[in-house]
Amino acid sequence: MSESAASSNTFVRSQSMLKGSIDNYLNSDHSNSLSTSSSGSDLSVIATEKIITTTTTTAMKTNTSTANMGQGQNAKLDETVDDPVPALSNASTNGRSSSASLATTENDGSNHSDNNNSSSSSSADICYIPNKEPRMYDKEKEEKGFQQILAALTDDEKRSVAVDPNLIMRHYRADKGDVAKAIKRLKYAIQWRIDSKVDDMINAVHFTTEDCSEEQKKLRETLTTEGETGKVFARGYNKEGRALLYFYPIRENTYNGQDNIKHLIYEIERGIACSEKNGYEKLMIVMDFKDWTMKKAANMAVTKETIHILQDCYVERMKRVFMTNTPLIFRTFWAMVKPWLDPVTRNKIVFCGSGKKSRDIMEKEFDLKVLEKCACGTEDLKDFDPEEYFSSPFDTVFDEK
Repeated sequence: MSESAASSNTFVRSQSMLKGSIDNYLNSDHSNSLSTSSSGSDLSVIATEKIITTTTTTAMKTNTSTANMGQGQNAKLDETVDDPVPALSNASTNGRSSSASLATTENDGSNHSDNNNSSSSSSADICYIPNKEPRMYDKEKEEKGFQQILAALTDDEKRSVAVDPNLIMRHYRADKGDVAKAIKRLKYAIQWRIDSKVDDMINAVHFTTEDCSEEQKKLRETLTTEGETGKVFARGYNKEGRALLYFYPIRENTYNGQDNIKHLIYEIERGIACSEKNGYEKLMIVMDFKDWTMKKAANMAVTKETIHILQDCYVERMKRVFMTNTPLIFRTFWAMVKPWLDPVTRNKIVFCGSGKKSRDIMEKEFDLKVLEKCACGTEDLKDFDPEEYFSSPFDTVFDEK
């Protein structure tokens, strides 16, 4: 991957996160610390400069850094509908604070000692970026955990997380404040992202040029071929502004496990970028099983890898998963898959049918006019167009107005 391509990818990611962060910052208590005599436009400039200084500058210095996204392990579901496996119990949403404030990055003098000034400066620049996601613990506790995890990272790992510093906080929350466990899983996730060449996938689709390498051209062809049927793609947002990913297993077109996983990663990354643009870190997912049969099921190795990626490599990235139109035979498949899901992930899954109860649940989260018919949508939406989708900006969903 060329330096310019990596820089482009980092810039798009930073821009999406920055937009959401600024909007949230101006509507939070942080704006109270700004001059009350400033005009509205001046206030925006001051807030923008404050956030850019502590976050984006660091990210733009790190063109080749790679940071992991994480599977969400937070809010539980209000109810489960039409569950084909009665053992999946109902659960209520975890109560959390609604504030997400900019973390301080004081150096306590004991955990941040490096042999050179550049490393110390890098650590000082890495801090939690404010967004609309609620805190799991109080601010002081989360900031302390953040700094403890940051101090345990190598210089290379710090450069990787500089693009997405909230990765540290997501792991802290996912592991429920267990710093040692969060450090171990974070280090694994960072290395997984590098080994999987996640940034190369994004660049192959959105930042390739005529003189790009054959490897990049081949990767672009792989991803666009995998996505041409619309078996996984981003479309629409919930009422809060979280992007929605649709999964249609019936549209599988290649049955190539490795390429399936590459395409999955690309789509997760795209959905994340769309959510971050609106100040959120988590996604909504709809998996539709209409006309699905066991013959159409992905092999167990691919299914297990998919679950692993969502749970361990993208922690704190899933808000809810709606499984729609599951046939009776799905019970057999679910019984095999369920043991691989941790309890937090299972509690995020809602089984929906076509009845009023399912419709009411979807209507709490979405404007039904923006949903596809499989998810209780009420309008005839535009058919998926792969050429339009892959040629549109990375941080936009399909048919975004």
